[in-house]
Amino acid sequence: MKRVVIIGAGPAGLTAAINAVSEDTSVTVLESNGEVGKKLLLTGNGRCNYFNEVFNEDKFYSNNNEFLKLIINEDNIDSVYKFFNNLGIETKVKNGYMYPFSNKASTMRNTLLDECLLRGVDIRYNYTVERIEFVKDHYVIDKTIECDYVVVATGGLSIPKTGSTGFAKSVADAFDLGYVPNTPSLVKLTTDSDLNIVSGVRCDAEVSLFVDNKKLKSEVGEIQFNKDSISGICIFNISRNAVIGLSRNRKVNVFVNFLPKVKYEDMVYFLDNKARNLKNITVSAFLSRIFNEKLVSYILKVSSIKDGKLYDKLSDEEKINIAKNISKMKFNIVGSGDYSSAEVTTGGVSLLELNLNSFECIRQKNLFFIGECVDIDGDCGGYNLGFAWISGILAGSYIRGQND
Repeated sequence: MKRVVIIGAGPAGLTAAINAVSEDTSVTVLESNGEVGKKLLLTGNGRCNYFNEVFNEDKFYSNNNEFLKLIINEDNIDSVYKFFNNLGIETKVKNGYMYPFSNKASTMRNTLLDECLLRGVDIRYNYTVERIEFVKDHYVIDKTIECDYVVVATGGLSIPKTGSTGFAKSVADAFDLGYVPNTPSLVKLTTDSDLNIVSGVRCDAEVSLFVDNKKLKSEVGEIQFNKDSISGICIFNISRNAVIGLSRNRKVNVFVNFLPKVKYEDMVYFLDNKARNLKNITVSAFLSRIFNEKLVSYILKVSSIKDGKLYDKLSDEEKINIAKNISKMKFNIVGSGDYSSAEVTTGGVSLLELNLNSFECIRQKNLFFIGECVDIDGDCGGYNLGFAWISGILAGSYIRGQND
């Protein structure tokens, strides 16, 4: 009988365990926490956005983007649908985001755990792996556990309170495998602007990321203001390149259009047209009919215009300045949230080291890396969990297939 040890009982590890176990394969999962799926329970604000109806390679990033199409393809996407259908999961879809019908992340966690136990997977809790060695033709973990296959599913560095320690890097280093440096991603961005006036405000906007004055990415969605930072899904989705830019000492700026349907060059005309029948209205009162009042105060402050000034008394220059700060407000990005608040980690074991049909190391037989410890990360919307499912299914199925 082949012996498989999976290190990490997160979504990727549990999925690999379910797919690997067979009559000829024993599977042991080593988990450093006292429960499985600790990070999974936090996803989607506790509701678990586990997949997305629009699932393609454009939603993912890697140091080797050219390989993404070999992983994010129709066959692998279908395998995820089949996997959860076979587990009896009922789905609810909102704006393409897929959730368990129960609206509870615990449904997903409990289903994966129950399925592992029903299939005879041995889960050992509060077990922190210190060392993995390859001796002759098999692996030895902490000098006590011998096995034929090792699957590393320990995640990255995000949300360390859930047990993420970056253990995969130590394994990669021990076996001389290429590893792309980690950074936080899907994280808030800090700015040198004083945002106290607008702190707590949420609004729809278009955000554009510029690094060294080059536009890298735009997103439309909800932006949230904090005292010294900006967040929200649209910010999270541009944060990857922002953080990497900052790590390389680049100049990083975010431009925000608070009225995405109107271009900057048309903004003055749009405002004048809106105000054409309004007499003796202050600029503050007028703009508050379009935007959140706190946001209006901030726009006027940045534009150096007093709240009480009448809109029809504004000069052309003042109108242009307001238009600029509505459609192209600039934020200098000086930092980001750290791993404790980041939803995912960029970097990880290089795709060049892995067989992308199984996530087995090309140069180290029967050693696998899956999930967040691989150099693939995605946007918000179920994409990172999606890769966890795909890599877990591929690794587990490959191991089981070796014994069919």
